[in-house]
Amino acid sequence: MSAGPWDFLQETLDIDVRDDESAAFRRHVTNRSSLSRMVDLALERKYAASIGDLIDQTSSLRQHKLFNALLACLQRPHADYLLQAHDWEETWRRAIRPDEHPIVLMVPFSPVGFYFDVSQTEETERSRRLPAKFENPYRMKYVQDAGTALAALRNRVLLDGVRVTERSLGNRYAGHIRRASGGRQEVPVRVGGRVVVEQRPVRFEVGLNRTYTVTEQLATFAHEIGHLYCGHLGAAKSDWWTDRVGLDEPAREFEAESVARLVFRRLAPEAELPNHLEQYFAPGEPVPDAGWSRVVSAADRIVDHCLAGMGESAASLLAEAARERQ
Repeated sequence: MSAGPWDFLQETLDIDVRDDESAAFRRHVTNRSSLSRMVDLALERKYAASIGDLIDQTSSLRQHKLFNALLACLQRPHADYLLQAHDWEETWRRAIRPDEHPIVLMVPFSPVGFYFDVSQTEETERSRRLPAKFENPYRMKYVQDAGTALAALRNRVLLDGVRVTERSLGNRYAGHIRRASGGRQEVPVRVGGRVVVEQRPVRFEVGLNRTYTVTEQLATFAHEIGHLYCGHLGAAKSDWWTDRVGLDEPAREFEAESVARLVFRRLAPEAELPNHLEQYFAPGEPVPDAGWSRVVSAADRIVDHCLAGMGESAASLLAEAARERQ
């Protein structure tokens, strides 16, 4: 039998299951399979691209022992820097964002400690400047009507079987798209002059960083739907896009980011997107031969969604359908 994620992590990170932290964890989290399941979910839901990525996330939290660092990354993927609430206030003069849940870690001589990642905090008038490595690398200036365009796009992609949720993620993780493993969702559809609500299968899951601004979420969303419309996740016979699952990662990322940039050049020409591609291509390195017809078609479809649906959010359509049922 091959080793599972827990065995691989234990061997690679040299976690001693006999130490006090591990023993305490087993008492509080039931058994070994609980943590293994959390690792499986992190990989399945794309919070870690691979076991190697999860190891990198874990080892980068140098302020904590590796076992606690692993727990933190499973609770807050791509966490960067953890402190307790009073330390954020006293040392950095930053406040905890509303509705944020603490990250639970094991501490000596106490059952648990409650920590918050830097992504769970916000500036106050007295805040000290954070080191650049802890700031949001995808920060963007506000774009007018970005929230309206984001709501419109979320509404329109429902028809493609896309479910969108906002996730608690670290600053360096903007979002993801993956094939869904099941589920159904309400989709409001106009039939003649009426709005009816249909239960349709969820085919794709998009996760957006809930701490990002609407402008940053729109850029992320355009990128992720770019993956879908460029065929990187495959296609059914009824889909208008083509199945192109064979592309390598740099080509996929180049195409999806090209879609996002085309969308923003059309919707907000003054906006400046972060250089997402620098993590895939060195300066001066040739870029892939993109499927430009597919990139442009994907960008056109997203722009049309944003413009055509800007007056009709999913919430407004569902409310209209509810009124008609009364």
